[in-house]
Amino acid sequence: MDLPKFLKRESPELREMKERELLRMKERRAYSASFRNNAEHYNTLCNENPDLIKTLKEPFYLEIKDNDRNPKLAEIKSAFDALLEHPLVKKFKRNKMRLYVYHDNSDAITVNAFLKKLDRSTIRIWNGKYVAIASELLDILTADEIKSGLAHELGHQLRSDHHARNIDSRKDSNPQDKEKCADKISVLISRDPETLISVFDKLKKYGQQKIDDFLSSHSTGDPGKDAQFKESFERALSVYCRKYHLEHPEKQIRNKLIREAGERLINPESERELLAEIESELLGRHTKIFPNHVKTEYPGLFTTKHINRKTDTPLEI
Repeated sequence: MDLPKFLKRESPELREMKERELLRMKERRAYSASFRNNAEHYNTLCNENPDLIKTLKEPFYLEIKDNDRNPKLAEIKSAFDALLEHPLVKKFKRNKMRLYVYHDNSDAITVNAFLKKLDRSTIRIWNGKYVAIASELLDILTADEIKSGLAHELGHQLRSDHHARNIDSRKDSNPQDKEKCADKISVLISRDPETLISVFDKLKKYGQQKIDDFLSSHSTGDPGKDAQFKESFERALSVYCRKYHLEHPEKQIRNKLIREAGERLINPESERELLAEIESELLGRHTKIFPNHVKTEYPGLFTTKHINRKTDTPLEI
């Protein structure tokens, strides 16, 4: 790869990191173009024949529009747009975001296929641009609960955007701190702590029900074989979900912290303190590793804001 002169003067370690960033940037652009074309194809297809939404076997995405024919989707889109207008989100968000519903009508027969499908049965943000709600969540969560879930995922994205190249933050970051920060951001911008708690409870019950149904569908009637299959399944599940369990705080502690954040919204002064606390967490100990002049010459290198903490103006509510 032909690098600019200023990169050639850097240390080998830093130059290697920047080379990886340039390559990753090209891959993201290629994937984004492919994804948008694919989503537009399915949007056109399903608009012409709505019955295909329930019969197509391959996973696909449909973009949610402001004037969506489904009233619940239109309400969710309106709520999501309102979240994006919050001052905290506008300050730290890097990209324009699009909202999609993820449909997966495929038959998950093998354990790996089931675990992959279960992992995607949630709300996800990737590439900092695309937000996907699994279609099954539309049946088990209310519009307000989906709004709280979207706010939580936005919290992850804001933190991820700003810490992407913050070397100190990546070294010192505790996985549970990510969840706690996202919870506080969700409470601040959606202003509904109890609904966020309800989302986590429903998703946990839904996941357990899916697991029970999967095990029942593979029952052979032979207690020995069923016990052996269940043991191997649970072993695969524990490996697959280990990261999930490590990153999420214990339920009672998490609910307590969410409610405490909600109580701080009652008083304007304590709400400002909460906002300042979140901003401090998002900023972290930011390390600027690119020269200032590179921003205009190579804008693609930057997916995070480089803020001078001495001159940065705190948000006002």
